[in-house]
Amino acid sequence: MLKGFLCLLFLAVLMTAAAGSDEQLPELRIQIIAGGSVTPQYSVSIEGIQDRRPIRSATLPANGIWRFRDVPHGEYMVTIMSGDGSPVYEQGITVNSQTSTIMLSLPVKMTSLSVSGTVSVGQLLHPIDKKAVKCFAASQKFIEKGDFARAASELDRAIEVSPGYADAYGSLAEVHIKMGRYVQALTETSQAITAAGPNARDLSNQALAYYHLEDYAESIKAARWALRLDPNYNPAHFILGATPAIDKRTMAESVPHLERAARTIMSAKAILVIVEKVLSHD
Repeated sequence: MLKGFLCLLFLAVLMTAAAGSDEQLPELRIQIIAGGSVTPQYSVSIEGIQDRRPIRSATLPANGIWRFRDVPHGEYMVTIMSGDGSPVYEQGITVNSQTSTIMLSLPVKMTSLSVSGTVSVGQLLHPIDKKAVKCFAASQKFIEKGDFARAASELDRAIEVSPGYADAYGSLAEVHIKMGRYVQALTETSQAITAAGPNARDLSNQALAYYHLEDYAESIKAARWALRLDPNYNPAHFILGATPAIDKRTMAESVPHLERAARTIMSAKAILVIVEKVLSHD
C-alpha cells in the first residue's frame, strides 16, 4: 500500500515538474566565458530535464551571447551543438526569478558527447556518410519544432545510410522517449552504446526508459553505470534518487542522490522533502 501511494505521489511530482511553472523569465542569456572556442555555426538548445521537451534553439549571434525570451521557470539541460547538429557540450541549469545570465566555461577540447571523447573501431572502419549527417541535422530542426514524428523519420534515414551512427541512435532514443515509445528507446540506447561505447547520456536515457516502464531494478542499474562514467551527470543523479525512493525498503539510498540533484533540480527537492518525512516516522 505504501509503495503504491509513494509511486503515485512521486509521479505526481514529476508530472508537475514536467508541466513547468506558469512563471517565466523574460530573458535568459547564455554566454561563453572561458575554455573551448565555438564558431558561428554552433548552436545552443535548452530542454526540460524531466520531459525532454525542447524550449528554444538558436545559432551563435555576433556578440557571442545567446538570448532566449519567455523561458518558463524550471530545470533544463543546455546543449551546445556543432554545425552538423552533433552535441559537444552539456550542462544542467535552473531557471528562476534570480536567473539572468548563465556563464559557461567550456572544456579546451570540444568532442562529441555521444562517444565520450573516443571513437570505436566500428566507427573508424565505417565512417558516417554525409547523407546521414544531413538527415541528422534535419532531425534536430524538427525536434526543436516539436515535430517528433518527422524527426524520427529523418533519424531512421540516417541510420539506414550509416548503421553505425551512434549520435542518430541516441537522438532517436530521446525522440521515442518524448513520444512515449519506451521499448523502442531501449533498443536504440543499446545500439548507441554498442556503436560508440558506454556514456552517461545514453545510459541515463536508458534509465529513464526503464523508469517509465516501471522496471526500477534496471533503471537503477543503468543510472549507476552512468554515474561511474560521469559522477557529475545530474539527470542520472535524479533518476537514481527518484527510483529507489518509490520503495520504502530502498528509500534511504535515494537521499544522497536527491541531495545532489536538488542543487539544480527543483523537483528533486520536492521528492527529498517527501522522503525525509517518511524516513523520520520510522
